[in-house]
Amino acid sequence: MHCILYPNVHSPEDWGLFLKIFIFVITCSLTLAGEIPDSSRVFRLNEIVVSGQRIQSDASILPSPVHIIDSTLIEAVPASSVADLLKALNGVSIRRYGGPGSLQSISIRGLGQDYSLVLIDGQRLTTSQISTVDLGIIPLTTIDRIEVVSGGNSALYGSDAVGGVVNIITKKPSKEASGRVTGSIGSFGLSSYSLFAGEGYKNYSFNGSITRMNASNNYPLHYDDGVVSKTINRIGADYSINAYSFSGSRFDENASQRVMLRFNDAERGQPAALLSPYQKNFARIRDKDFSALFDMHATNHSNWKYSISGMYRNFLETYNDPTIKSDGAYYYLNQIVSINPQFEWTLSEHHTMVFGGEGMFSSLRSNEVSKTRRFQGSLYISTQSTLEYPFEIIWYPSLRYDSFSDVNGGLSPKIGLNIGVLGKSLLRVRASYGKNYRVPTFNDLYWIAGGNPNLQPEHSMSFDIGLTSSIPTYALVEIEANYFSINTSNKIVWQPNASSLWSPKNLSSVSSNGIELQAVVHLWNDDLMISHIHDFTSAKKTSKDFPSDNTENTFLPYTPQEHSVTMIFARSYGFEMTLLHSFSGFRYESQTNDPAYVLPAYHTTDVSIGYLCRFNSWGLKVKADVNNIFNTSYEIISDYPIPLRNYKFTCEILL
Repeated sequence: MHCILYPNVHSPEDWGLFLKIFIFVITCSLTLAGEIPDSSRVFRLNEIVVSGQRIQSDASILPSPVHIIDSTLIEAVPASSVADLLKALNGVSIRRYGGPGSLQSISIRGLGQDYSLVLIDGQRLTTSQISTVDLGIIPLTTIDRIEVVSGGNSALYGSDAVGGVVNIITKKPSKEASGRVTGSIGSFGLSSYSLFAGEGYKNYSFNGSITRMNASNNYPLHYDDGVVSKTINRIGADYSINAYSFSGSRFDENASQRVMLRFNDAERGQPAALLSPYQKNFARIRDKDFSALFDMHATNHSNWKYSISGMYRNFLETYNDPTIKSDGAYYYLNQIVSINPQFEWTLSEHHTMVFGGEGMFSSLRSNEVSKTRRFQGSLYISTQSTLEYPFEIIWYPSLRYDSFSDVNGGLSPKIGLNIGVLGKSLLRVRASYGKNYRVPTFNDLYWIAGGNPNLQPEHSMSFDIGLTSSIPTYALVEIEANYFSINTSNKIVWQPNASSLWSPKNLSSVSSNGIELQAVVHLWNDDLMISHIHDFTSAKKTSKDFPSDNTENTFLPYTPQEHSVTMIFARSYGFEMTLLHSFSGFRYESQTNDPAYVLPAYHTTDVSIGYLCRFNSWGLKVKADVNNIFNTSYEIISDYPIPLRNYKFTCEILL
C-alpha cells in the first residue's frame, strides 16, 4: 500500500502530559482508599501464576509484568484462536498475513516474531528449526488460561525468551463429570464444532476433546492500486483444522501424575501478497503435530516439592507451491524429546528456592535444510526472599546455564525486586535487569542454499521498572505502569551474497524502549468491568550492516509506535456482552523508513453478545460475535488485507 507519511501521534511533550494525568489519577484515587472487596474478577493483576518465576506466586508481587487470560475471559471475548486473545494484552501485537487460517504470530515489546518463547503446559512449542509459532491454528477448546510474561526471561526459560514468554495452560482433568458440545457457523463459509468431556473415578480423572473447523474463507476486499479500483474476493485462503486431545490424571494426598496426548492437523491455502487483482494462489501448507506430555508433582514433608515433566513431539510441515517446486513439496520433520526435573525448597516463610534442569534433543529432516540434530543441557536456580521492614521487599535472583551441541551456550543471570510501598497491594514498585539470548535456528545454520554454520547467538540486556496499585474506592481500580528497555546485539540478518543467494550473518544491533499503561475498573462484583491499555514503543535498528548502510537509527518495519485496547465486559441475568476496541498506530513497511511506504493507523471494534440459560443439571448458551463492525479496511503486513465485517454464531450445550 502506498500512502503519505503519518506524523508521530505523540511527541515527548504529549507523553509527559499523559504521564502527569496518569499520576494525578493515582494520587486522587489513593485518597479514597479503603478495604478491598473480595470478589472473583474477570481480569486482574493479583492472580496466582506459575510462569513468572517457576514458583506459584501472586502476579502483583513479581518483578516483571505477568498478564493472565483466564477461562472467563476466553469465553467472553470474540475470539477463534489464541492469537485473537493475545491481541488485547499490553505490549503485544499480532502479525497476521490475512484472515483466519493464515500465519498469526506474536510480537512482544516491539521485537520481532522470533523473540517470544511460546510454551504449552511449560513445554516448548517453539522449535529449534524456526523461532516462530503459528498461533492462528491452536483451537481454544482445551485451553484453561494463558499467562504472558513480558520482558526477557532467559534466566529461567533459556533461548528465545527475549521479548517475553507465552505459556498456554490446558484444562486439567477434574474429579467431577463435565461435558460441552459447541457448534458455530459464520461468514466466509465458516463451520466448526467441538466436543469436550471429562469424568472422574476414585483417584483418577480423564478428559478428551475433538475440534473441527473449516471455511472457504473467500472474504471480500477492496483492491486499489491507483489505476484499478474494484471489489474482489480472496482466493486460495481456505482452511481446515482438526484437533484431538486426551488427558488422564491420578491424584493422592501428596502427589499427582498427568499424561496428555495432542494431535493437530491443519491444512490450508497460503495466498500470496495481493499485488494484482488477478490472483493465482496455488500454495498449500499442512501441519501435522503430535505430542505426548507428562508431568508429576509430589510433596515431601512440608518444605519440599518436586516435579518432573517432559514431552515427545513429532511435527511434520509440508509446503507445496507448483509455481516454485513442480516435483513435490518442501517438507520439514521436527522431532523433540525433553525432560525437566524441578525442586522447590521452602527454607522458611520468607525464603523459597527453586532449582532444576532441562534436557532436550531436537532433530530435523528436510529437503531444504541439512539433516541435523541438537542436544541441549541446562541448569537453573531461582530464589524468592522477603524482607518485611521497613517495607515488604522481595528479591528474585535467578541464574541459568545452557549448553548446546552445535552452538555456544553460556550463563543468563537476572535480578528482580518488588517493594510494597503502601501496604500489600495499595502501591507496589517492581524492577528487573537481566541478560537474555536467542540461539541461531536450524534454518539459519543449515539451510542448504545459504545457511551459515558460523553464526553466534544473539544477546540482549533487558531492564524494566514499573508500579502496580489496587485502589479500593466504591469500585476496585487496578492500575499498572511500566517502562522497559531491551538492547540486542549480534542480531542475525539475512542478506544476498555475491551469488545473489540469501545468507544470514551476525550484523545488527536493535534497541526497543517503551511505556506500558493499564487501568482496570471492577464494579458490582465484576458484573461490569472496564479496562484500557495503552503502550508506546520505539524499536530501532542502532547499527550499520555495512559502511554505506542508511538504515542506522531507523524504526523496525511493521512495529506500531502506539497501540491501545479498550474492553468493556458486562453481565446480568444470564446475559453477557463484551466490547473490544483496538487502535494501532502507523507502521513503516521498509527498514529504510521510506515515507512513501507506510501502513496507516487503524481502529477496529469487535462485539460479542451471549445468553446462558440453566436447566437443572445442564445449560444452553447462545452467542453472536461481530468482528470489525465498522468495516475498517486495513493491513497488518503489506498486501495481506484483513477481512472486513464478519460474523460468527455459536450454540453451546453445557453438561
